[in-house]
Amino acid sequence: MINMERYSLILHCKNGITRINLEKLVYCEAAGRRLYFYLNNEKVLECIGSMDELYQKLL
Repeated sequence: MINMERYSLILHCKNGITRINLEKLVYCEAAGRRLYFYLNNEKVLECIGSMDELYQKLL
């Protein structure tokens, strides 16, 4: 079993640099050059980027 508490992502969001634990991420969607991260606490983070850039960060 993978310990998801150890995995996080650092993002440059609208409100500054944000670190999100992947265990709290419900899903992510792209609209133009913006990424929206939906978290399990009903919070939505808006960041500039693309799914390709996000994919490279996750590798």
